[in-house]
Amino acid sequence: MKIFFLRVKRFNNVFCYTHQILGAWTLLFFLTLSAFVTANSGDHFFVKVSLSEELRSLDESDSSNFGIYNKCIRRNAIRSIRFQDDQIAIINIGRGKEIVLSLTRPCLGIKRNGFIFSSRSNKLCERFDYFEVMETNMICQIDSIQPHIRLESEY
Repeated sequence: MKIFFLRVKRFNNVFCYTHQILGAWTLLFFLTLSAFVTANSGDHFFVKVSLSEELRSLDESDSSNFGIYNKCIRRNAIRSIRFQDDQIAIINIGRGKEIVLSLTRPCLGIKRNGFIFSSRSNKLCERFDYFEVMETNMICQIDSIQPHIRLESEY
């Protein structure tokens, strides 16, 4: 059994753009897939993923791709640190990758006045390292270091 498509066919949101002969196994695959999607989605023809499920999957992303090992990043991997406000900083590690660094509490003036970074090793680690605000000498401990993954709406 062979079917020749001259135009675009749609099987429950699976589009086939082709001008070639499709074999019986290919057609059976598409029909089985469309029946499976229809059976699982009820009246809907597509599966919606909620924002919370998408964020949960992002939360489980591999931090080692961003150079985060044991909640630390190497200091020589850091290209720049840019504070967004008095508690959140974006660390640029190159190749278009960024890390979000958050402090345990708001550190007044860190964005405006600048900071001095103090480290006991060649790493920047959660809960162990801290920033010192210039002029006020306020100490600000690092709370978390996480990959910065942009959502599609941010582009």
